[in-house]
Amino acid sequence: MRINVRKKLLVGGLAVSLTFGGLAGCGNVADDDIKKEATDAVKAAEEKLIETKENVEKKIDDNDLDQKATDAVKAAEEKLIEAKEEVEKGLEDKGIGDGVDN
Repeated sequence: MRINVRKKLLVGGLAVSLTFGGLAGCGNVADDDIKKEATDAVKAAEEKLIETKENVEKKIDDNDLDQKATDAVKAAEEKLIEAKEEVEKGLEDKGIGDGVDN
């Protein structure tokens, strides 16, 4: 799971880096349309990176909740087993179910 998260962050970071690298290599561009397109591309890449980051954080939170729920279920199962054993021991101590009628 964390590998996918890292891949998404890496891809988003590369997109931003390549966009900025392309802008740095352009030098002085006189055409306003090209500047606007480049600016829009950078903004889109930044928005995508932010969106990816938020999705990754949500998935991490979801995984944490899933783990907590799994842990709670395991703890409840253990308590149920303990309670069953205590009841069986109590019945045995009182001679209930031992096959002897009093």
